[in-house]
Amino acid sequence: LQLNGVLTPDEFKKSLDLALSGIRRIHEGMKETLRRRYLEVKVEE
Repeated sequence: LQLNGVLTPDEFKKSLDLALSGIRRIHEGMKETLRRRYLEVKVEE
């Protein structure tokens, strides 16, 4: 997370919540991609 400026405590909390939400979405997408990939490999064996 990078910031150039000053935030109020409320703005900081909202920014952090938004960043964490995005991180969770990316993490879930990566896990799903790996699951699909390894299921394909397992089926081919």
